[in-house]
Amino acid sequence: MKRMMRPVHPGEVLREDVIPALGKSKTEIARLLGISRQTLHDVLCGKQPVTTGLERDAKKWEPVFRNKSRENKDSRAECDSI
Repeated sequence: MKRMMRPVHPGEVLREDVIPALGKSKTEIARLLGISRQTLHDVLCGKQPVTTGLERDAKKWEPVFRNKSRENKDSRAECDSI
């Protein structure tokens, strides 16, 4: 019988990929999203779901996140070429 993999919680993606790419503290990200640091922690640990309100607020900041992520990719590519 084939083993099923557990679905990835969106908080895990945020914790592993998005937040490190931003280069901002979790406290600052929570403030930008308008949520408490504890709520962000609970989402990142998979204890709370990503609600539609949180998703909407995150989309509001998406251009900021996207630009920061692009800057990080550019600087990594620059370092790799040295």
